[in-house]
Amino acid sequence: MIGKGKKERTIPVFDDVKETLFTYRQALNESTELSPFDTDPLFYSIKEYYRTGERKRLSYTTLYRTIKSAVYKVKGNASISPHWFRHTFITNSLANDVPLAVVKQVVGHSSIATTNVYLEKLQEDTVYDAFRKSGYR
Repeated sequence: MIGKGKKERTIPVFDDVKETLFTYRQALNESTELSPFDTDPLFYSIKEYYRTGERKRLSYTTLYRTIKSAVYKVKGNASISPHWFRHTFITNSLANDVPLAVVKQVVGHSSIATTNVYLEKLQEDTVYDAFRKSGYR
């Protein structure tokens, strides 16, 4: 997968996600064959496809507007954005003991120091919560 900064990404795809992805792809009459060498976008601008027949990757702007629209419709947290999902994935992975080096590789950080920022923030929050729960004042 090609991600942020046009960097190649390798992401784990679990069976339930794969089923949903295949259902989506079948609804668009797309192949359900996944190949790590395939450079075609999994998600593309349907409007552009119907207009030109070309499968162009979703732009960040389109993704941003789609997410903001969905959040607005469900009266969700207005700060949610595509990048919020990235931050949440990194934080949840580290909170669930996925090794720092593995998270770094999956999200495509060029330096482990960048990934470590998330771990340090998570540890700060954990320390604060532990003291708050202890009743210590």
